[in-house]
Amino acid sequence: MKQQGFENRIATIVANDLEAQLTYVWQRMGRGFVREYLDKSRCDLLIGIPSNFRPVLTTTPYYRSTYVFVSRRAQTLELTGGFDSPDLRRLKIGVQVLEEEYAPPGEALSRRGLQGAIGGF
Repeated sequence: MKQQGFENRIATIVANDLEAQLTYVWQRMGRGFVREYLDKSRCDLLIGIPSNFRPVLTTTPYYRSTYVFVSRRAQTLELTGGFDSPDLRRLKIGVQVLEEEYAPPGEALSRRGLQGAIGGF
């Protein structure tokens, strides 16, 4: 909100290079985001989206982030195998949903046959 982040700096550099006026539009990337903003020319550039976000053409990723498992304090998890840990098979797992798809951790869990354990939010 203070426009001090590294992605704000990237937007400034791109706008300067294109000799364009930079205006920020803050919007949650939910269902219909591309249709409402890009398709209707309310926005020309998205910054900080997944490199495999299918509705748009993306650049080469400029950073990578990680994900963590979070549980109740009283529930000690020993997920020594990460996504392959057998303990995941006995859990109900909440993951972020992007459009009609899960965030990358949900996709990784699905590839391991854990679709029934996943709940999107």
